[in-house]
Amino acid sequence: REYYENVLEILKKNVKRTPDDIQALRDLSGTYNNLGFLSDAEGDSKQAKEYYENALEGFDKIVEQTQDDLEALSDLSGTYNNLGFLSDAEGDSKQAKEYFEKALEIRKKIVERTPDDIQALRDLSGTYSSLGVLSDAEGERKQAREYYEKALEGFEKIVERTPDDPQALQFLAYLQAQLEEEQPFWRRWFKRLFKR
Repeated sequence: REYYENVLEILKKNVKRTPDDIQALRDLSGTYNNLGFLSDAEGDSKQAKEYYENALEGFDKIVEQTQDDLEALSDLSGTYNNLGFLSDAEGDSKQAKEYFEKALEIRKKIVERTPDDIQALRDLSGTYSSLGVLSDAEGERKQAREYYEKALEGFEKIVERTPDDPQALQFLAYLQAQLEEEQPFWRRWFKRLFKR
């Protein structure tokens, strides 16, 4: 923590001196995001939220200045996603859903621009899954099912391209269970996952 806090102070000064330097702002925003993650892991959700909001502000400025910057869009959507998880953990499912929906819209744009990017597809599918979990918890089973199906579709594409991807295989198994369906491909992927 001390390391990140020291770096944060240096980066704040750097951004103040060179406010138009996109990389300096990216570094500062990334450090805020890391401190948010660390604070959340330490159980300080109030501090985590503050750090994430600062990260969000910085990443948003970068996107405003460089709208085609996929890294900035990914960072922005990741921070929205982090805020979604944090809000959900605090019991604020309405706020969590808003954050996840913002992440979803950005991630859809990223996948549209880079359809072959496995990580972008993984991020998008993960956000669909998160929205499915939230909808399910709120008793909105039909909406949850739609999100789960979108997530399943994305993870199936990932497994088609990288058949031994353990994370994608785990998500496939999880999503199939959520959809309460048993399809032949599910057994095949599940066996591959636990073959190791």
